[in-house]
Amino acid sequence: MSEKNDLPQKMKISRTESGVYKTDVISAPIAGWLDLLWEAVCLRAARPISGVLLDSAGIQTIAKETFENFLASGGTPEANLQAMLTVLTRPVQQRSLEYVAAKRQEDPEAFRDLTKAKWLKNPPLPDLLTRSSEGQLTSPDWNIAEPVLWQRASPIYHRLHINENEARDVYAETVGDFLKARPAAECPMRKMLVFEELPRLFGVIAERRAISWVRKQTTLKMKPNRSGLSIDDPDTGLNAKLQEPRSLNQKNPLARASFDDIRNACQDHLDEFEWHLLETLFSEGTQTREELSQDDWTLTQLGLESSSSRSTRLRRLNTAIADALATLGRALEEADL
Repeated sequence: MSEKNDLPQKMKISRTESGVYKTDVISAPIAGWLDLLWEAVCLRAARPISGVLLDSAGIQTIAKETFENFLASGGTPEANLQAMLTVLTRPVQQRSLEYVAAKRQEDPEAFRDLTKAKWLKNPPLPDLLTRSSEGQLTSPDWNIAEPVLWQRASPIYHRLHINENEARDVYAETVGDFLKARPAAECPMRKMLVFEELPRLFGVIAERRAISWVRKQTTLKMKPNRSGLSIDDPDTGLNAKLQEPRSLNQKNPLARASFDDIRNACQDHLDEFEWHLLETLFSEGTQTREELSQDDWTLTQLGLESSSSRSTRLRRLNTAIADALATLGRALEEADL
């Protein structure tokens, strides 16, 4: 991987009896750094991005080009090792990706790191970027690529406690905006060289959009609570399973049920803390979520310290409420009212 004597003769690199590489071109102390510099460049070249792994020939090609270009450009040696490492390794990622992209014109799987493979195969990136005159993406390989984007975004939605139905909506909006036609200079996909960059970038965008969505939902939930028990709560989408009581046909038992009736019928399905949350928020309306998130007893039940951040407290509280509503929804489907 690191045959330094294959470097251009201009560098005149040789090994001393003590095993240290030296050069007549670069004066001390740079000469004593060559082993570290070469190794750092090779390591950077080997894995320019997660999922891509160059072979020995590719690594050496990139490393040699890096040192050659530094010398040809008249680069001035830096005063310390860390600065020199920065100078030499900065262009390596781009150079490695360009090398891989050239090889992938014939084989989209070239230099794919199978130990980190998270999808079946790589679609050819240039084909994915092809659009019709109307701006529509035309490659059938999007049937391969699009599920990879969902695979990248799905754990983000799960971590943010977005339920599956809502996650699909957030994803659809995000991917639609991500893939829409833009001028070449403003299209981030046009700057990509290898397919592995696509899910990586999409993951960043999906997380930002998901966080914005959660914040918006939290803001809506902070509004004054409605009186009475509302099953139509955005936490879990229970309205898909049960209609809100006031919209039910009068023959439906839920239309006549009070909160106490519901609690008596479903008593064993929720614990005391969960009933407290539902009664406080949806029946009595005596506290808002913000107020609950600052209540010491509530925080204790949630397993949090009062010093926890506001976002952590609200996130944990919203999860507890969502879980309680989901459990109650299932219980009501079987309850005898």
